[in-house]
Amino acid sequence: MLRRATVPPSEEMRDGMSAYLDEMSMRLALCLALERDRELQFAIRRAAHCEESAALYVMPSPSRAWLLLEENRPVRLVENTRAGIRQFAMNELEPSNDLWGQMFSSIARVGADERAWKMLAPIFNSGASPTAAQMTALIKWAPVLEVFAYQCFVTATMLVDNIRRRLLTEPLSDADRDGTLVEYWTTLHTMGHLLTIASNPSARTWLANMGSAFAWKEWTPSFVLSRERTLWLMAAAAKSAVAFGESVVDRYLRKLSRSDHPLKSFDALLGLVAIGLDRPDTAKAITTEIEFIGVSKVRDRSWINLLDPMFRSAIETLKEPQLAEKRFDRLTRAAAVAKLAHPRLLGLDALRLDSTEITADGRTLGLIALPSIVRSQVPELYPRQTNSLLLRPRDISFILERAWAAAPPEDGRRVLH
Repeated sequence: MLRRATVPPSEEMRDGMSAYLDEMSMRLALCLALERDRELQFAIRRAAHCEESAALYVMPSPSRAWLLLEENRPVRLVENTRAGIRQFAMNELEPSNDLWGQMFSSIARVGADERAWKMLAPIFNSGASPTAAQMTALIKWAPVLEVFAYQCFVTATMLVDNIRRRLLTEPLSDADRDGTLVEYWTTLHTMGHLLTIASNPSARTWLANMGSAFAWKEWTPSFVLSRERTLWLMAAAAKSAVAFGESVVDRYLRKLSRSDHPLKSFDALLGLVAIGLDRPDTAKAITTEIEFIGVSKVRDRSWINLLDPMFRSAIETLKEPQLAEKRFDRLTRAAAVAKLAHPRLLGLDALRLDSTEITADGRTLGLIALPSIVRSQVPELYPRQTNSLLLRPRDISFILERAWAAAPPEDGRRVLH
């Protein structure tokens, strides 16, 4: 309690993120050591009373996956076990068990701790995006990392709220404001990487259980990032909605029906369309519900310039995803379109582009991008080579104010927060 009274909230949140990073690093190091160190594998087999010729499932730390040890085969991570194969959960051992000492000796011996830090470092890099290869390497271990990645994401959400509040309400010197803008921007993108790790499709069961465990007020699986109104952050938000899956469709529909704000409507439509595209068997039912809700929503003349394109884009995208994808593809190639020249899912264009932008043909950019996003595998959303994600502070400031500065309802191009 003394710590809470004396440590500034932002510093405490940073400490919380560091603690989750430490936990992720340790769990990853345990797995890497077991994967690489034959001596450790023999020690675990002895403790499990399992001969080398027999297969053995090992869980070094609590997760929904096991490491499978098989004779003359590389160790691999599996999420489904087969009957008749022995299981050994190290996390059930007493802390004083000698095997833990052997595990930590192994981590040092094979350099697993250094390798784990090296693998995790790119998602916390303040200047560059992880590459496709780096994210692929991490996604392999998602079942081991995802819970702590999500907890780190939640803590970062509170941190970024504090940073935003400071930028919008406090008088800052030019130097302080520039530094705070960069911190805001890089924290948001770290959140996108963390959410991507936590949004593995096979995590649907625990994500759906979590999403059903409390009443949705301002929260949805996608809202924290979709409200920032950039295309890349929206892509991470859409992947999160897909991971939560069809069990949250009814909740997204309630959010859409009760929405009192265009951006809340956009987020609900984003979640519904993303899930419908991922689960085509649900698309028709979702489309029918959106059409029904849209009839009443577009009667609000204050926001007609935003809501009408949103609902039309959502319905068209669910009914004809290939047509929406072609529209988005044309935008990615149409250099003559001034405001949307060469947009991509990757690089600075996606960092800058407003996901709620209305295109020249009257569609909402983020919603017609969803077929491309949902169909894409995680590595396709990341650059092949190290790519800077930093913008100039004045550009970050523009994006912040675009999403968060108040504007009158009659300003049809703006969205309020």
